[in-house]
Amino acid sequence: MLPDIQKIVDADEKRSLIAIGKVIHGMREQQRMSIETLAARSKMTPEFIAQAECGNRAFSHVWINRVMAVLGVGIGPL
Repeated sequence: MLPDIQKIVDADEKRSLIAIGKVIHGMREQQRMSIETLAARSKMTPEFIAQAECGNRAFSHVWINRVMAVLGVGIGPL
């Protein structure tokens, strides 16, 4: 039974990463900001931003707050 629970947790985590990535992508596109510009302003690499937008990269709340601040969105503590 425990492996089934782990699969559910893993799937939920993946959905969360994808959802956050879609929000970041949408906000970036709405502001007509390139990946390179967002990366430079948030002190990340363009590859990291691209992977995060696709939901392929896990990231910390510190990174989320930094990127959201660059995009002009305050999400508060996580």
